[in-house]
Amino acid sequence: MENATAIEKKERRVLRLPLKALLIGGAIGVAAFFALLVIFAAILPNLGAKTAWLPYIAIFAGGVSAFVSGYLAAKGAGAKGMLVGIGCAGLELLIIGAVVFIAAKGFALATVFFAATMLCCGGAGGVFGVHGRTQD
Repeated sequence: MENATAIEKKERRVLRLPLKALLIGGAIGVAAFFALLVIFAAILPNLGAKTAWLPYIAIFAGGVSAFVSGYLAAKGAGAKGMLVGIGCAGLELLIIGAVVFIAAKGFALATVFFAATMLCCGGAGGVFGVHGRTQD
């Protein structure tokens, strides 16, 4: 009987994610996403960019911001890098997706690519955050 409760406690401990790292990483990722969009909005009209590039720019900004948020969240968590990175990117995706849904009154096919890119980049950032170089 005692052995069963020890196993249950261990399973609960394994599935627990560091909530503080996820929230901080998600907030930094959302800020990075909108900062990148502002930078691109300032630079691209001077270069004569076409409006057909906008979905690709948003996907690129989403990937970079998800990578950064996953990296920072996993660095703070110290373990479970891919899971923390994907969770952080998912949180960021929910926030950005809500803003896009309200602003655009719906989703497009590019939203699927946006979500896949963010989740993959967030997972990669989490792996690099846990297994990257440490300062001595």
